[in-house]
Amino acid sequence: MRAGEPTDHYRLLGLDPGATAAQIAERLRAEHRSWQRLTSHPDLDRRQLAEQRIRDLALARTALTDPERRAAYDGELAARAAAERRTAEREFAARAAAHREAAQREAAERRAAEAAAAERAAVERHRAQRAAAAHRPTAPPVPPTPPSVAPDAVDRRIDGPAASVVRPRTEPADIAAPTPPSAPPAPPEAPPAPPGPGVGAAVAPQPIPVLLREAREALAAGDFGTTWRRSREACDAGEDSAEVWQLQGRAELGRGRREQAALALRQAVRRAPEDATGHFWLGRAHLSLHDWGAALVAFRETERLSPGEGAFHIALVHLEGGSPEEAVPVLEELLAERPDDVTVRYHLVHALLRASQRVPGVRGAEDHTVTEQGEIDRMRPLLERAAGIVADEGQREDVERDLRYLEWCENRHPARPSWLAPGMLVSAVLLIAALLVHPLVFAAVLVGLPFAWYRAIRRPGWWINARAARWDGHTGG
Repeated sequence: MRAGEPTDHYRLLGLDPGATAAQIAERLRAEHRSWQRLTSHPDLDRRQLAEQRIRDLALARTALTDPERRAAYDGELAARAAAERRTAEREFAARAAAHREAAQREAAERRAAEAAAAERAAVERHRAQRAAAAHRPTAPPVPPTPPSVAPDAVDRRIDGPAASVVRPRTEPADIAAPTPPSAPPAPPEAPPAPPGPGVGAAVAPQPIPVLLREAREALAAGDFGTTWRRSREACDAGEDSAEVWQLQGRAELGRGRREQAALALRQAVRRAPEDATGHFWLGRAHLSLHDWGAALVAFRETERLSPGEGAFHIALVHLEGGSPEEAVPVLEELLAERPDDVTVRYHLVHALLRASQRVPGVRGAEDHTVTEQGEIDRMRPLLERAAGIVADEGQREDVERDLRYLEWCENRHPARPSWLAPGMLVSAVLLIAALLVHPLVFAAVLVGLPFAWYRAIRRPGWWINARAARWDGHTGG
């Protein structure tokens, strides 16, 4: 249902418009009962949703339980549906007309483009024909050769006594054929150019120290591609030291190839097991792979070989690996040594927050719910410690929010116990029994019952949370 749209009471109840009055009344009771339980839920969003649904159910009860109001509402609903149908039909007709216009316009443009293309093709053909006619070569004229008439080369045809025709016989060999033009002489071949420097000769490989120096310089400049190429060339040239493998691993890590980086750095550690730098970068590679166990081993070895170099990353592994309570003492020691280190302070506050949020037994992906007083007692020292050292404004808001939540969990709030009706019955029985026993007993019970009821009805927030958690577990929430 969109915001601002009138409420469809039938849809809210999950009924058809033709439902009977009994079905509507039964559905109203069931919906009201299910949503009323959530009006005291600790989650503000769910509580607000339940209150809104209670108001919608009240409107539905007013509109559907009275026959006259229901008839008026049904008429209004039918008119609204008809108006929506007419609006949809108009929108559909407008979209269809726009589609037809677009199709016609596209067809006209396509025909115009085809006509223009045909006209351009005809013009191009005409131009090509004119160019071919203008540049067609003509054959040279053949000089006439006078025929030689010999007595034996005369055909005579006698048609009667006085007619004779003399026709010279011309042999094909007697006609001189045109002499083809002679081809121009070919230019003399140019002598081959002497080979330039480096042409035809193998490039001499660079020395390994030069390759390592260039790899170190490229790594310092952040050029991981050049670092990888130079270290690889050094490996191909026969270098198998820990330094070349470490350079290659750090280059792979900078290029985002984490698995290859871990393999190369493992080779570096195997060749120099006492080098703290190799263990450190191997831990970084495992940390990027979320291999918390291997990263922790590598950073602990770094801390053993070079005290102070791996402590922060040990805490980082605990923090990212889901054990913030183990990261807290490590970061506490680092902050005592380096009180001005903003990074250590930030991660310590983060670890304290994460550790406090892991205390409650009821936890979700993004939230936690306190259901016992003991959880409050364990969370409060962590949050107060975080509040004392926090410097980041975003973290300060998180710490203050969690402290306010603990305060709400400790305070008492009105709650409706499930034994309300039996409790009232027991109270009445106690009053009657006390009255029968003695007036003083009756007075004592009369004074004590309100206090007992006050304590029973007003419950701490963690108790309300525990009850809501039981509801959620029962209903699958």
